[in-house]
Amino acid sequence: MPAFPKLDQRSFDLVVLDPPRYATSLFGVVDIGKDDAALMKLALLCTTAGGTLSWGNNAAEISREVWPTSWRVAPRKSGGRSVN
Repeated sequence: MPAFPKLDQRSFDLVVLDPPRYATSLFGVVDIGKDDAALMKLALLCTTAGGTLSWGNNAAEISREVWPTSWRVAPRKSGGRSVN
């Protein structure tokens, strides 16, 4: 695995997420069908408190009824972080 640069922690007023349904890379696996709350937690931790997180979902198998569950679970996993 290549040496990746160490970056300082930063937060952003606006975070836009449009992850693929499933992807692999040197950083690991993204599977929004199984790990959507974990990915959202990371996005929340990068979003300034009171900032805006916008997330698109292009996974047809995740129903409209199930999708909002991640929005309720992820803030608890990220220490109660609140964004718009």
